[in-house]
Amino acid sequence: MNQMQTLTGAVLFSKCQRLGPVLEAVLPKLSIKTVDHVTGGMPAAAKVSSGQMDGAVEVSLKVTAFCKDVMSEFNISPTEKTELTLRASILGDDGEVERPVEVNMQGLLHEVDFGTFKTGDQQEHQFKVYCDRYELLYDNEEVVKLDLRALEFSVAGQDRLAERRANLGIG
Repeated sequence: MNQMQTLTGAVLFSKCQRLGPVLEAVLPKLSIKTVDHVTGGMPAAAKVSSGQMDGAVEVSLKVTAFCKDVMSEFNISPTEKTELTLRASILGDDGEVERPVEVNMQGLLHEVDFGTFKTGDQQEHQFKVYCDRYELLYDNEEVVKLDLRALEFSVAGQDRLAERRANLGIG
C-alpha cells in the first residue's frame, strides 16, 4: 500500500453531465452511535455500538467553475433526490501509477454557496449534500457503500446489515 498519495485531479458530474473541476471534497465522517455500558463493578463505562450511525452522511464539494446547472438539482421537494458523482485520480508514491477514485452520492442538495465574486480571483462555489445513498470506490473496489432507505451498509464488499434485513423481512 502506498504511503503517500497525491490527488492529481477531480471532476464533478450530475446525471452524466460534467459540472466542473473539483478543488476540494470533504467526504462524510462515518461515526457509530454508541451507548455506555456499565455492569458489575466496572470502574468506568465501556462504549458499545447501538447498531446505528451517528449523525447525517454529508458531503461538501468546492468547485472552481460556475456551475449554474447544479441549480437544477436544488429542490425543496422531499421526493426529489440529487445524484452526483465525483471522479478523481490519485498518484501513488511510486510517481507512476494513478488510481481512480469514485464517489457516488444521492440525496438532498441542501446548500449552494456561489461565494464571493472578485475581479481577478478564481471563483469557488460550494455545495453540500445530505446523502441517503453513498458509495466510495478506490481503484474500482468498494471501500464503503451506504443506502439508508434500503438498510444497506457494506464495507469492503461485506454486507454488515444482511442479517438485520432478513430479521425484519426486508429484501
